[in-house]
Formats: sequence, structure tokens, C-alpha cells
Amino acid sequence: MVFVFPDIPESELLKQGVKPRFFVSYSRAYTAQVGDIVAQLEKLYYDVWFDKRDIPGGEDWKWQIAKGIQNAQRVLFMMSPEACDSDVCQGEIHHALKHGIHIIPIRINSKTPDDALTKVGLADKQYIDWGETTIKRNLERLLGDRAMIPPPLPHDIKNLNLRFEQSHRRYLNTFFRPDFCKRPFEY
Repeated sequence: MVFVFPDIPESELLKQGVKPRFFVSYSRAYTAQVGDIVAQLEKLYYDVWFDKRDIPGGEDWKWQIAKGIQNAQRVLFMMSPEACDSDVCQGEIHHALKHGIHIIPIRINSKTPDDALTKVGLADKQYIDWGETTIKRNLERLLGDRAMIPPPLPHDIKNLNLRFEQSHRRYLNTFFRPDFCKRPFEY
């Protein structure tokens, strides 16, 4: 049985921000490995929705997962035999497909059969084999295609904001100078 997640009204969804948002779908058997991947993505300034951290205690988990999926720009499906057999993971995939959210399958267990994507309705998707090489190389493969994943803001976002404030302050100082304000206004 595939889980059916509720549709979240537009009014409850986040506005599209500057940081690309990912939703991670995975089997709990791989929490540590997926947590490492999430940490690496967040170091690169990506916003990653991770259920272990992003579902507050006492909340309706189905609602929170549906909201996380609908807020995402991409769903990272961490393929493993357990994830492909999971009703919840299959429900997450179907919910993402229903809302037109791009899914990137990532094979994190080499024992996952090549045809496992057929089981979750992703037979036409190419997966990234995460176990083939180093984490740095895997991240390059995942993030290297700019058409698939938009780049985040620069790492020096604080400096970017500071530069804006400085230029805005210069503009205000020029515009509100006493000698500037006494000039006749011309159209």
C-alpha cells in the first residue's frame, strides 16, 4: 500500500527563496549515510529538508512531509532495497510526481538492483551511483549539471549584504544631502 499525502494549500508553502531547496526521501536504515550527504550539501549552502530534524515533535508527520515535498525544488531519492520497498518512500515519490517536482535518484547501496526504479515509478530516470567514488566526486556529479540544480548564493553572503548596505547608504547620503535637496525638482 502506497501512502497518500495531503495536498498543502499554496498559502502555507514557502516563497521561492535564493537557496535551492531539496527534500530527501530515504529508508531509515541509512540515516547516518544520508545525514552525511545532507551535511555536505548544507556546507555548500543548499537548503535540505531532512525529516529527522525538520518534523517538530507532536506534529502530523504526513502533513509535514507533504509540505516539505511541495516546498522543494528537487527531491533526492536515496535508492536502497529498503527505500524501494518502503510504502512511505513510494508515497513521497508519487506526491512529488503529482506536483511536478524533479526527482534525482541516488543509489546509496550497491545491492540495489538496476531495475529498482521501476518499482517506485521512476523507470525513465537515470540514477547517480553514490558508491562508485569519493564524496567530493559524487557531489560534483550531483551539482555539476546547472540545468538540474540551480547554484546557491555565494558563500560570502554576509559580505554581499554588507556591500548592498554600503552602496545603499551612499545613495541615501547623496540623495538627502542638504545641497541636493535645495535644488529645484525637474521633470
